[in-house]
Amino acid sequence: MRKFFRLVLAPLSWFLHACSPLGKPVDIDVSDNFYYDKSETDIIYSSMGNWFELGKTPMNADAETFEVLNAHLGRDKNQAYYKWHPIPSEQIDLKSFDASYSDWMWHIGMDKDNVYAFGDDVIDGEWQLVMSVIEGADPETFKKIDHLWSKDSSNYFYNHKMIQVSYESFEVINDTFCKDQDSVYLYYQDRFESIGSGLKGFKKIDRYYAMDTGMVYYFQDYIDGEKSEILIRIPYSNSGTIEVAEENYLLVDELVYYRGLLVDDVNVNKIEVISRDLIKDNNHVFYGRIPIDGADPTTFRWDEDNFQYKDKHRLYPYDELERRTSSVKSEITIN
Repeated sequence: MRKFFRLVLAPLSWFLHACSPLGKPVDIDVSDNFYYDKSETDIIYSSMGNWFELGKTPMNADAETFEVLNAHLGRDKNQAYYKWHPIPSEQIDLKSFDASYSDWMWHIGMDKDNVYAFGDDVIDGEWQLVMSVIEGADPETFKKIDHLWSKDSSNYFYNHKMIQVSYESFEVINDTFCKDQDSVYLYYQDRFESIGSGLKGFKKIDRYYAMDTGMVYYFQDYIDGEKSEILIRIPYSNSGTIEVAEENYLLVDELVYYRGLLVDDVNVNKIEVISRDLIKDNNHVFYGRIPIDGADPTTFRWDEDNFQYKDKHRLYPYDELERRTSSVKSEITIN
């Protein structure tokens, strides 16, 4: 059988190789996106060299002087490039322009004066370069920490914008909160704001929940499919009762919350967490915080054979559970 597939695929492999417009990679150790053309007189940008599926773009670059700076940035004696897009020479200092190929820096360039963030987008029906200056960033020490956070020797940057925090004490807590010696901050998309000072012992519970000495904090971006962007504070008296189950459910002080919102009429002493969106007690099965009408909690379970939930009455396809519960708007309790 293997021999059969080799015989079938061999002509296709030969055809793709023979028809490939790509020559050798310019610097495969740094990037698998930049290639010489067959005559080595131009550079071709082709994502991962997969020209057949992902396309290719001749760059009209000077092949003799072209150098790869990182996965997506390069330069020749006349021009710098992001992917196949020429970077306007009047907007950078070409002589000092450089880039790092360390983690998360693939779209970041710098010259002696500035740090730049590059991207591209469809504008007027075609892909065009998008670039911006990261204001206040030091080209000598700037580095990306992850896709959201950056820092240099003096400042932190969120989404490429400098934030005013205490540099030495600043730390990111989880996917929503960060803090320094003066305050705790909420971050979400382009939003960055203090939620208060004096929040003693503020620390991570998991990637979404955090706590201080008296409250659990959760940022709820959507409620019942509608954008909310609400910071929820959940008071507690016994930190030993705080538990996050399957990411979305929070158990605290004999109460159950789903994505920060109280689940009514649930018996916390009989609760069983089924999945990140399903729990049951001795009386009900809940999708999110909404009881599933008619579901039998005793027999409700995942059916491996049908890849659906079921009880003694029927099957419950997952998309049906979403439709049934999204049509029910329960009363929302927010502390």
